[in-house]
Amino acid sequence: MLGDGPPGAYNIAGDGVLTGADIARELGFAPVQIPGRIVQSASRAVSSLPWPGVVPPAAEWIEALSHPSIMDTAKAKLELGWEPRYTGLEALRATLNTGG
Repeated sequence: MLGDGPPGAYNIAGDGVLTGADIARELGFAPVQIPGRIVQSASRAVSSLPWPGVVPPAAEWIEALSHPSIMDTAKAKLELGWEPRYTGLEALRATLNTGG
């Protein structure tokens, strides 16, 4: 992508923290505490299935629940003057409502 500002890699993400429980609630599930090794085993099993059509699309989010993802957007804000239009939760909801 080309634009004004110094070249380089920038993290672009909505503000706020989303937990696995937040994602589960947005998918319509009741969040429950599950040991990490069970979640990782389940995500490996789901990711090994041939896509699409084998598992409901919401099951793809098991992978997101099994690995924390940390985005520091300070560089984009400082060097590019960028500000997110949406929070992380709003972006998740928009993604789920558009089917992907």
